[in-house]
Amino acid sequence: VLWTYKYEKGWRVARAYSVDPLVVYATNEDKKVWNISTFTSGGKVQEQVGVDEDFAPECGWAILERDLQGCAGVAVGGGALYLPTEATTGANEIVAIDLATGKEKWRTKSPADESMMPMKVEGDQLIAYVQPSY
Repeated sequence: VLWTYKYEKGWRVARAYSVDPLVVYATNEDKKVWNISTFTSGGKVQEQVGVDEDFAPECGWAILERDLQGCAGVAVGGGALYLPTEATTGANEIVAIDLATGKEKWRTKSPADESMMPMKVEGDQLIAYVQPSY
């Protein structure tokens, strides 16, 4: 074990969006709050996401929450976390969050009337999947 991190009482790790760098989605059901934290290689919290948004990665059903890395639609690379927003009417957006500051770097709307999800980062380019229309 290289390091451990102890959350405050009531918090639990729900997802690991990335392991290199470590990006963790944690929840506190009693307080009905969540946060996304990035960690240094030494186990210290580097930053917490300061974006108040309804993100919508596809993370499977609640009964399968033991799969910490079981989310589609999340990408990490180039110092950023990429998450899809919830589509309320029409298409959604992808938000890029700076891992060093926890703040939004940019956001982009889907180029079509359908929602899109980040898939991976190659070099400094984000590759996203746009759902087909039927």
